[in-house]
Formats: sequence, C-alpha cells, structure tokens
Amino acid sequence: MSQNETDFKNIRLCDIDRRIKNNLIRLRMASNLTQQALSDLSGVSHIGQIEAGHAKAGKQVVGKLARALRIDPLEFYLPENSHDTLKEINRVCAGLSRETQTHVLEMVKSLSVLETRIKWGE
Repeated sequence: MSQNETDFKNIRLCDIDRRIKNNLIRLRMASNLTQQALSDLSGVSHIGQIEAGHAKAGKQVVGKLARALRIDPLEFYLPENSHDTLKEINRVCAGLSRETQTHVLEMVKSLSVLETRIKWGE
C-alpha cells in the first residue's frame, strides 16, 4: 500500500474539508488566479467561502475547480505536505509567455550552479 493510500484511509471527514480548503488556496495561488478569476473559469461562485472554511466543496465542485485549474481532482485530497514542487513550478510556468519561461529556466540554471559551487566550497 502506498503512502498516499494509507493517508487517504486514515483521514476523517473534517480532515478532507481542511485538505480541500488548503489545497484550493495553494493551487489557486500557484496558478496566479484571484478567487473571482477562478470563479469565472470554474462556475463555482463560493470559492471565498470554501477557502474561509465556511462552506464545503463536494465532488462536483472539486471536479469543476480541477477542470478550471487543469489538474487531477485528487490533488485537492492530498495531505498539505505531499505536493510536488516540480509539478507546482511547471503549473505556474505554464501560464507564462515562452520568453518569460526561458528567463525562468536561465535563473534556475544559475541557482543550480550557485548551489553546486557553495557545496564544493568555491
């Protein structure tokens, strides 16, 4: 049994609501969307209430949000610490122009070289 399967089997209903809420905030912000912009894309009018913990998001709402964010709906149910940083970087960069993506790539390469030099004591 994988770690994610174990995590899913050991959660309570209120934990699911908290995971959806926290992941919604993280995923929306990673996509550089306001609550209103995500509402317009998804057709879900109560995003602010979900993020504030005043409303719950059922399967249909999660599906609409996932389609709008172009992600797998399961990402809403993952523990907060399990998201993949590289996937998140990819998701954020996907909305950038090709030129800006090239600049981001060059910055990442420079940071990699810098970190390697620091490790080697240069």
